Amino acid sequence: MAMDRAYTNRDEGFVCCCWNAPSLDSLKGLFEKADAPFDKMEPVTEHLAAAW
Repeated sequence: MAMDRAYTNRDEGFVCCCWNAPSLDSLKGLFEKADAPFDKMEPVTEHLAAAW
């Protein structure tokens, strides 16, 4: 598993991190093992402009 990128909105105190992981459960397990906080995790699909 690896984090690809992160986006922040300092005005609202918001951070969004994009990870590559084999499953949502495995990523949640990694965060729980590291005692790293998260509000929510959602699976997404990447769509690149070059593929259009």
